[in-house]
Amino acid sequence: MSYVILGLLHIARMSLYDLMKAFEAGVSLFYGSSAGSIKRSLDKLLEEGAVEVTHQEPGARGRREYGPTSLGRQKFATWMQAEIRGNFDVTGVARIYFLGLIPAADRPPIIARLRERITAELERLESVERQISEQAVPDEYRDVGRFNQAALHYGLSSTRRTYDWLTAFEAEVKGREEAE
Repeated sequence: MSYVILGLLHIARMSLYDLMKAFEAGVSLFYGSSAGSIKRSLDKLLEEGAVEVTHQEPGARGRREYGPTSLGRQKFATWMQAEIRGNFDVTGVARIYFLGLIPAADRPPIIARLRERITAELERLESVERQISEQAVPDEYRDVGRFNQAALHYGLSSTRRTYDWLTAFEAEVKGREEAE
């Protein structure tokens, strides 16, 4: 969540309330969060010096706006370039969401890493499918096995769709950058 907050603060300085609204308006497409988790992540970023208060209205409860520091900008850039770990639908889509913040020349390697990650996931699921298809299922577990396979087929279908979309997206980005 910290990197998503840093990405949002790269777009505009925001208060905690603004961040919550930004999560609701767009980030919720790929990342679920609560007000408490956003506040905890923002406080942690503030504590480590990745964000700073850029404006504060008077009073104890005055509205505070936050922006990234040079450390925050560095952390965000490093994360965007890093290997994709965890759930692709969260970490991969977050990188796509913020790709416009990255210089055009640095985008193709990021997209290539995303494609490599989804390709590896597809290969892993296809391997599981092959292993399962070679196993005999005892009669008393046939229903369980059938629904296990249904879940696997959902994962394969979803991952193939993501792979196809990402391949087309990569070609589109390359085409636009070559045209410019």
